[in-house]
Amino acid sequence: MPQSGLILVAALSGRAIAQAVARTRAAVATLDQFGDADVPVPARRVAGDPAAGFDPGALIAAGRALAPPGSGLIVGPGFEQAPALLAALMRAGPYRLLGNGPDVVRAVKDPSGFAARLATLGLEELGISHPEMRTEVPDDAGPEEWLVKRAGAAGGGHILPWGGGPLPGGHYLQRRAPGRAVSVAFIADRSGRCEPVAISRQWADPVPDAPFRYGGAVLPAAMPQPLADRLAEAARRIAAAFGLVGLNSLDLLVDWQSHGQSHGQSATVLEVNPRPGATLDLLERHRLGGAMRAHLDAASGRHWSLGAPRPGVIAGAVAYAATALTVPVDFAWAPWCADLPRAGGTIGEGQPLCSVTAWGGDEAEARRRLSSRLERIVTDCARRAGLVEKTRPMESTGDVIPSFSVNRLAATLVHALVADAAMLRIGVEQHPAGCTVIDAGIGRPGSLEAGRRIAEICLGGAADPVLACLGSQYAGWRLTGERFSALGSGPGRALAVKEPLFAELGYRDMADRAVLVLETDKRPPASVVEKVARDCGVPAERVTLILTPTRSPAGIVQIVARVLEVGLYKLHALHFPLERVRDGIGCAPLPPPGRDFVQAMGRTNDAILFGGTVHLLVDRPDDDAADLAARLPSSASADYGRPFADLFAASGCDFFKIDPMLFSPARAIVTAFGSGRSFSAGALAPALLDRSFGIGG
Repeated sequence: MPQSGLILVAALSGRAIAQAVARTRAAVATLDQFGDADVPVPARRVAGDPAAGFDPGALIAAGRALAPPGSGLIVGPGFEQAPALLAALMRAGPYRLLGNGPDVVRAVKDPSGFAARLATLGLEELGISHPEMRTEVPDDAGPEEWLVKRAGAAGGGHILPWGGGPLPGGHYLQRRAPGRAVSVAFIADRSGRCEPVAISRQWADPVPDAPFRYGGAVLPAAMPQPLADRLAEAARRIAAAFGLVGLNSLDLLVDWQSHGQSHGQSATVLEVNPRPGATLDLLERHRLGGAMRAHLDAASGRHWSLGAPRPGVIAGAVAYAATALTVPVDFAWAPWCADLPRAGGTIGEGQPLCSVTAWGGDEAEARRRLSSRLERIVTDCARRAGLVEKTRPMESTGDVIPSFSVNRLAATLVHALVADAAMLRIGVEQHPAGCTVIDAGIGRPGSLEAGRRIAEICLGGAADPVLACLGSQYAGWRLTGERFSALGSGPGRALAVKEPLFAELGYRDMADRAVLVLETDKRPPASVVEKVARDCGVPAERVTLILTPTRSPAGIVQIVARVLEVGLYKLHALHFPLERVRDGIGCAPLPPPGRDFVQAMGRTNDAILFGGTVHLLVDRPDDDAADLAARLPSSASADYGRPFADLFAASGCDFFKIDPMLFSPARAIVTAFGSGRSFSAGALAPALLDRSFGIGG
């Protein structure tokens, strides 16, 4: 039977897996029980409930409707307690399973069989044990020593302290064990190869009727390397014993009692999750290139590899609704939220509202930012639903969950730029260091149209104004080499994240290629190319550098096209919460080229300072919008009033002696989205523009 290029995802909550599959550029269709607004389409919501699982007939009918025979199949939570349903779904296509089959799932989720197999793997020599389990009520110990669990369940909400009495059907007892909850995510294949992706630390978000309800996780967890090596070895032995393939996770309790000495650290295996789990979003962002691509390759029997770990620590958690609410129709979800409920839907008290992530330099910082975001989104959603009167001020910390990649979006624009190189009067060449160099004004004349297209590339092809302008377009990455210095702008910045600004924006791109625009009249040396490739985490052959001298037509256009970015950076300097910016637009006149770099640099700045207008739509009250409009224009600076080249010369050619509040558009219009009222301040200064541009003598 011919194989379809489509991959069908089936899971109680399929959004994370489906988005990860889509990032590999595979076509994806999704079956799940939540039907969240951010699930890639096509998707179908299937009847059932988290405890009982899917309605079998509805699941198979929906699968046949969405995926043709021969499609790939990836499953998430929802099949551990029903391996026979997985087998039936596979036959219904029939579909090519990209993961563990029903027999493997049944083996790792059978409590007695799992414990018996573990006892044969020699884990004791690694200091790793498995807690005693019973399928019958013990008569030799008190209830406080035991937990009751439902076989094949996930998420922690089913785990309860045993209070004595008979066991419900399908449940078993597990003796309590000390330690912190950690999980080893690993990828395995049928050849016996097994590699850890990351070790996460997990925590519960308890409520009275679910004291072990899943809260969140952070990775990579800080732990002694000898202990991490032992946990990885345990995962290898378990993967080989059960024939696990693809992305799986091993849950343990780890007890640190040895002050860093590995021989005193004990660990207890709890269970194996034989499919992509709750930390998939974090794993995708932790590894360059993501984890899903390696999962698909390993499960298909192809060669697979994992990208290098990204710097920093990422945390993610479930935001649970503090009270029952109806999701507001016009609610603006923060870009660091996922698993978004549909407008008008109802969320019960204590039910999942959405997922949230945050980056930090270490575990404490990541969790602190995560906690702030969780509190904010829960309170803000309740406020917009009319359940509370106000919410706490919003801050710009944590991590954005990007629903797009600025480098991947820009790649299409770069391809078109290269295809039209002759028409645009630009050159395309390969640098000796391996990257692609696009000359838009050094050896080739370039053009205004080339500058317009390069400005689009600088914005990463994105529609989100903050991420497009500040997360991509802003010229904030200083690159130096042998007799070379330039500021890098464009999508590649979001891969390297070398600037403090990214800690505030929280955006971190994931792509296998990088695009960077350099305002320079020199070709970069090999050392600069190598640094860009290394910091972006991609081979030099997948780096594109676009060179735009300040005096060139393309350079002039791409600089003046930053008028909205200049306005947004001023917002950042004024400590305005950037996540409250809904949209924006800007315009500015094109200056004539200058006779030298200083004059050209002055004219492009003046085009924005004296001729630029920005219009912003913000989610703030009228008073805040009016105050912002008053403080935004360049005329609010004491240095306003002279052409920039004159001001630069008077400062001794030292940018740091110029008031940073000057760098703003001439005129600002701010609209309060809720009321629809607009506020304007500042004014265009045509006389100053004429003086700067050399018009009229």
